[in-house]
Amino acid sequence: MPREDLLATDKEKTRAKAEIRRFLTRLAVFAALCWVLFGVVFGLAVVPGSAMAPRLCGGDLVLFSRFERGTAAGQVVLYRQDGTLRLGRIAARGGDTVTVTDTGALIINGSTVAEPDITTPTQPVEGGPDYPVTLAEDELFLLCDARTTGADSRLYGPIPQRQVLGPALAARRRRAGRDLLAAPGPAHLAGIPPPFLTPNRPVRCPPCACGPSSPPPHPP
Repeated sequence: MPREDLLATDKEKTRAKAEIRRFLTRLAVFAALCWVLFGVVFGLAVVPGSAMAPRLCGGDLVLFSRFERGTAAGQVVLYRQDGTLRLGRIAARGGDTVTVTDTGALIINGSTVAEPDITTPTQPVEGGPDYPVTLAEDELFLLCDARTTGADSRLYGPIPQRQVLGPALAARRRRAGRDLLAAPGPAHLAGIPPPFLTPNRPVRCPPCACGPSSPPPHPP
């Protein structure tokens, strides 16, 4: 083979190796960025069950923040209880006194809380705490939206903030043929909801077709 052809072949090999190195470098940067975004800053979780129906249903994908634990009343947070991932809405925070009555009223610091978006009564659960309950500074009282079927602080008692993974920012609906990006919250806005939830502008997802769920578990 002529010398010129050998030199051309070597140059092509060098360029090919350089292209491969650039590709691998970009791939490593992309992987590191994904790890930072979804391993440090944000998290993704699949909604377990229908305790937050109709706003969030089993199988929906939730984006949550790992940077904050969630402190605003009405905020939806992800937390772990007995090793199980759960979702709940902050009803009360540290220092608050909570009472749940047999008539279905939620009373916080002596005032009855109006929850127009909650369609089921908030009643005590057998085996739950004795009321009134005063929360420690690092505790939250979390309630699910499906009050007659979901398990929450009415069963477990106040939840330590260290068990909270973070507040929900957005959800992708995967029920009833929907694939809608929306932010979980108590209020309803006309039109297409924005993809992110801010503490002062909660957004309600459209209703989903959740199936029946079982009653909350009771300790033996």
